[in-house]
Amino acid sequence: NPALPDHDRNGFRNADVPRSAEIVVLGDSQTYGVNATRDEAWPQQLQQITGRTTYNLAYGGYGPAHYLALLPEAQKLSPRVIIVAMYAGNDLFDCYNLVHGHGQMPELLPDDAAVLTAIAAAEASDPLMPHIDALFAATAGVAITQTNPEPAAAPAPHPFALRQCVSDYSKLYGLLRATKDAMRPRAAVASPTTDEWATLSQRAAEHPDALVMFEHAGVRTVFTPAYRGCALDLADPRIADGERIALESLRKLCEQIRAAGVEPVLLLIPTKERVFANAITDADTDMPAEYEHLIANEELLWSATKAAAANLGVTCIDALPALQAALAADQSPYPPNADGHPNADGYHIIAQTVAGALQDR
Repeated sequence: NPALPDHDRNGFRNADVPRSAEIVVLGDSQTYGVNATRDEAWPQQLQQITGRTTYNLAYGGYGPAHYLALLPEAQKLSPRVIIVAMYAGNDLFDCYNLVHGHGQMPELLPDDAAVLTAIAAAEASDPLMPHIDALFAATAGVAITQTNPEPAAAPAPHPFALRQCVSDYSKLYGLLRATKDAMRPRAAVASPTTDEWATLSQRAAEHPDALVMFEHAGVRTVFTPAYRGCALDLADPRIADGERIALESLRKLCEQIRAAGVEPVLLLIPTKERVFANAITDADTDMPAEYEHLIANEELLWSATKAAAANLGVTCIDALPALQAALAADQSPYPPNADGHPNADGYHIIAQTVAGALQDR
C-alpha cells in the first residue's frame, strides 16, 4: 500500500521481504514498534547490532495463539532462529479472545467442562469487553481519542475495537503514525509539554483509580494499573484460560520450530508498571491496590512461563533487568504519558539484550 510505506508487500513492518532471514521475530505491538520509527523497532535494531538479516512478523493484537497461525509464514524465510516475543500486558487476553471470542483455533479450547462453565458464568455476571471498554475510556488520553476515527456507539463492539490492552494507541494509530514518526526527531517525544502534563494530571484527578502519575529524579510517566491489570487478572477464569492457551501455544510453537531444524527463542517483555517497580519503591510512592495486583499476577505469569521454557529446554530472554538498569541510570525506556509501549531507547535496550543473549548462544 503506497499510503503505508513503512510496510512490505506482505503487510508487515519491514523495508522489504527478503528471500531468507537468519532471524524471524513473532510478536505484538511491543515488537511492531509503536512509539518509534520502523528502524527503531527492536527487531530492526537487532539487525543493525548483529548484522544478521532479521524479519519482523509482529502486529498489534497478536499473541502466542496467533503465532501458531503465522509460523508457516516465518518458516518460508528459512531462518536459523525464530524469536517468540511474549508481552505480559495483554497476551493472555489476546489468546482468550482469539479462541473464545472469535471462535478460532477450537483445538485450543479447554477440555474441562468446569472451566467453560466458569467462563460462561463470568461473562454472564460481568462481560469482559464492556468492562475493558470502561477502563479504556477512563485511561485514554487526548492523543488516543484523537486517533479513533469511529464512534463508540456500535451495539456489538468488535472484540478489538478498543485495541484491548494491545496498543494504547490502536492498530490503526500505529499504521497511520508510521510515516509521521519517520520524520519526527527523537527529542520530540523525550518529555511532554507543560500543557500535556497538566492535561494528564487533570485526567488523573478525575480518574484516580485508572491513571497514576509518577515523577521522580527527572523521570515522568503515567501508569494504568487497572486497565493493564484487567488483562492479567489470573483470578478471572477467562484470563486464567488465556494463560493456559498462551502456554500451550508456546509449547506447540517450540516443538514445531524445532521439528523444522530451527532454534526457538522466547523473549519476555514486561509491562511498564513492572519495569518501574523498583523506582516506585525508591521514590516511596503510594500505589493503588490495582498496581500491587498487577505486579503479583505478572510475577506469577513469568514464573509459569520460565518454568515452561525450562521444561522445553528453550532459551528464555528476560528484558526486565536491562530495562530496569536503564531506568536506574535515569534513562527512561518509556514515554512520559499513559502509553505502555517503550520509546526508541527502550526498544534499543531490548535489541541489545536479545543480541547479547544470541551471541552467548
